[in-house]
Amino acid sequence: MPGLVQKVAQRAGLNFADRIVCLLCGLGRGKLLNRASFFQLYEARKGRARGLPIHATAHEDLLIFTKPHPLKNASTIQRAA
Repeated sequence: MPGLVQKVAQRAGLNFADRIVCLLCGLGRGKLLNRASFFQLYEARKGRARGLPIHATAHEDLLIFTKPHPLKNASTIQRAA
C-alpha cells in the first residue's frame, strides 16, 4: 500500500521525503504490549481457531511528502535558458 500512495502523491506533484514506521504498542514493565483493538483481537482469534495464520496489525506507515519549492524550480529553469 505505501508504494501505491507514493505513486499517487508523485502524480500529484509531491516529493517523497520519508517513511516512518509507527508501532502500535505500549511499554509496560520493560516489554512491548500489543495495543490491538478488541475487534482486531476477536477476528485474529476466530481466524486462528479456523487454522488460519492471522495476526493483529502492530504498526502503521507514516509517509512524509513535501511540495516542490517554487523558487528552486524557477532558478533551474532560468539557468537552463
